[in-house]
Amino acid sequence: MALPPLCLPALLRLGIVSLLALAAQAGLHAAGIRNGPDAMVLAILIGAGASALVPMSRTTSAGVQCTAKPLLEIAVVLLGASMNVVALIAAGPALVGGIVAVVVVALGVGYAAGRMVGLPPALAALVACGNAICGNSAIAAAAAVLRARAEEITTAITFTALVGVAVVVALPFLQSAAGLDPARFGVLAGLTVYAVPQVIAATAQAGSLATQLGVLVKLTRVLMLGPVLLLIAVAGRRQAGPRLPLHMLVPWFVPGFIALMAARGFGFIDEGMAELMNVVARDFTLLAMAGLGLLIDLRALARSGGRVIAAAFLAFVVLAASSTLLLAVIDL
Repeated sequence: MALPPLCLPALLRLGIVSLLALAAQAGLHAAGIRNGPDAMVLAILIGAGASALVPMSRTTSAGVQCTAKPLLEIAVVLLGASMNVVALIAAGPALVGGIVAVVVVALGVGYAAGRMVGLPPALAALVACGNAICGNSAIAAAAAVLRARAEEITTAITFTALVGVAVVVALPFLQSAAGLDPARFGVLAGLTVYAVPQVIAATAQAGSLATQLGVLVKLTRVLMLGPVLLLIAVAGRRQAGPRLPLHMLVPWFVPGFIALMAARGFGFIDEGMAELMNVVARDFTLLAMAGLGLLIDLRALARSGGRVIAAAFLAFVVLAASSTLLLAVIDL
């Protein structure tokens, strides 16, 4: 099926912004800045800057919007193939139960914190999902379910990423100050850090055991994304109007995500195929974030930034406190 005519030039714009973001990220890495903003955040910032310098026409904006939305939805589906349920089983019931409890508490309190500082419901939910589950991917996936505005998505990703980077930088100092052994430090990192690559960065100095446990715990948090998306979809649509059949309440990409996650768990998708799907999902998400950056209003972003940082910080404090409590009661 051919793309609508408006989407073809828009896709080129998204590609250019995405390439610039990847180049900027490579430049940061070359300069030794490994824990800086990732390509998705850079794509948002570059897109927003380009749009501010050269405003788009209404027709061009419509093309960008009609291109970014399906890319993001397809990325959510493909992301399901990267969810390894076997890792969840290997973690053991006590640790898994503790991780689920921490995520549930972080989601609830994170949402409440966002509403308390004055964020609209969708933005508060995005910030809570980003902090509690898996950063950019969770925000992007939840945004598709919530039908969040471009401004809300980019604000959530940009400012929660700032808190995430601060956590990565601070954690190694916390390990030495608190006297945590590698196993407990790895679990703490997996419970609190924003994204899987950042878990690796935060635990690298603590050794391979810390890194392995950190990644395992983080991936278990990531596996919460599917159930959370389903709950958001059903709850959100039921609040929006009269009762409808389940297939009308849940967007098509949520069961698609769960189906691919199940296929991976039952071995129908091997490691190589899962990795390929994950790469495509990241590329599509990057293109979608470039589009969202092109659509945002920088003045509106600046107005809401302080409240988002406050909400993300409060959510992190709760996440860290819950994680510390889990470490105190679980046997590692």
